[in-house]
Amino acid sequence: MGKPWTLSTQSISSMNYFFLRTVSGLDDYELINQELEGYIKVIAERYWMIDSYTRSTIIKEIKDGDYFKDEPLEEIEQSLNTVIARLAGDDFPSVAHFYTNLIEQAREQ
Repeated sequence: MGKPWTLSTQSISSMNYFFLRTVSGLDDYELINQELEGYIKVIAERYWMIDSYTRSTIIKEIKDGDYFKDEPLEEIEQSLNTVIARLAGDDFPSVAHFYTNLIEQAREQ
């Protein structure tokens, strides 16, 4: 596994970018996947600590990348769960739900 993660807007923004590209099927690189494992675990443990600025940054990336534009939220959450389990080796439904909520917010803006 990669280096231990701490929450910062820049690290979350970078890993969010790679996470969204991986979930949407645009990227799949083993080194990135190892780092994403740490990212997923940190988000699972601390998603409630992510401040509104960082959440806005994630939402902006979702909108700018045009991720999941026309997919139903239920399918998105299932895709998130599948990729999270593959990357992290475990299920982290809180991360999938967190991202689904952010995707829903991005659609409303």
